[in-house]
Amino acid sequence: MDNWYVMSVWTGKENSVVRDIRAYNAEKGIKNVSPFIPIKERFFKKGDYAKKERIMMFPGYVFAETPLGDGEFLSYARGVRWRYENPIEVLSYGDSGECALQRDERVVLMQLMNHEWCVSASVGFKENGRTKIISGPLRGCEAQIKKIDRYKMNASVELDMHGKKMMVDVGLEFLERLDN
Repeated sequence: MDNWYVMSVWTGKENSVVRDIRAYNAEKGIKNVSPFIPIKERFFKKGDYAKKERIMMFPGYVFAETPLGDGEFLSYARGVRWRYENPIEVLSYGDSGECALQRDERVVLMQLMNHEWCVSASVGFKENGRTKIISGPLRGCEAQIKKIDRYKMNASVELDMHGKKMMVDVGLEFLERLDN
C-alpha cells in the first residue's frame, strides 16, 4: 500500500498546486507521485429546495499518494516548492519527523472515499433514538458520527489526522422513518 502525504498550501491555491505537481512530474519524468484533493458531497439548502454540491473536504490541503519514503518525498516536495511559486509544507507528526499518514488513518479515509477521492452523501434515519445509515460511505460507521444537523443535511464525523482528532461535515440525507 502506497504512502499518503498531506501538504499544507494556501487556501484557494489547491488546484494550482495539483497542476504544479503534475507539471513537475511531467518535466522530471516522475510517474509515482499522484496528487489529489479529497472532496465531499454536501447539501446546499435554499428554502424547501436542497441541491447536492461537491466541495473540498480539507480546504488548504493537498494529498499525494506515492511509494516514496519520508525522506524521498520531502526532497521531492522541496523540488516542487522551489520550481513553482506556490508554497508547500509537508505535514509531520510533531517531533518524530514521520510525514506519511499512519495506516489506520489512511484506511478510514479510503473507506469513506470513492475512486474519485469523494465522500458521497449518505442516507439514514432515526430508529429507537439511534441513527441508522442505510446507504453511503457512513454505513457501518455510525459510531464515528458525533453530531447530525437535519436542517443542513449533514453529519459531523470524527477523524484522526496526523495524530489529532478533527471534525469533518459530510452530506447526510435524513429520512423520516415510517413504522408499519
